[in-house]
Amino acid sequence: MIVQEQFDYYNEQNLPKFLELFSENVIVSNFNGSGPAIEGKENFTTTYERLFQDYPMNRAELLHRIVIRNRVIDHEKVFRSGGTSATFECVAIYTIENEKIVRIDFIK
Repeated sequence: MIVQEQFDYYNEQNLPKFLELFSENVIVSNFNGSGPAIEGKENFTTTYERLFQDYPMNRAELLHRIVIRNRVIDHEKVFRSGGTSATFECVAIYTIENEKIVRIDFIK
């Protein structure tokens, strides 16, 4: 499953393999309705390059997953510094089209 692959590559901080799974027109949005936070693969790449550099021990733990048609809803716990001091939970809603992730909506 493509979402599990991206989850594994995210945890490995394997940026090239991670990026292969996203469409050129990927959109990342915050669910509060404030509009897209990231639009396009170039901006997406820059954002995740910076995230992996700033948080080299960053990883996520999957707490629960629901799959409905072309959407995957993950409840995740993210560890920014490898310990518990910089953790948070979020829900990520992945939309898949043509074997690529085209959109992620985050609820934090």
